[in-house]
Amino acid sequence: MASIGTITQYERFDNLQHTYTNAAGVAIDISGWSVEAQCKSPSGTITEVSGTVTDGPTGVVSVPWDATWSGTPGGWRLEIWVRNVAESRLHSSDPITWTVRAAVGQPFV
Repeated sequence: MASIGTITQYERFDNLQHTYTNAAGVAIDISGWSVEAQCKSPSGTITEVSGTVTDGPTGVVSVPWDATWSGTPGGWRLEIWVRNVAESRLHSSDPITWTVRAAVGQPFV
């Protein structure tokens, strides 16, 4: 499990990246595959966003940070999924987790 750590409510980030490897640590070629991320909020609500394969031969994907992922204090969990064109192979990332602490106020309102 990977952890971003603790962030402050309303923080925003660039894309999250993940590299898919097999049990031996060798990159899985995911060229042409689809990418989807599913994020579970502290209340249990699940949001989905599409990502992109940024370097297929080395197994690297990128998922845009969704602003709602830091809007509610508490524990968050994200899984990034990739699927091949024939839909015969499906892989999940290790869970990526973070905790959102409450902000003093809402900035730039």
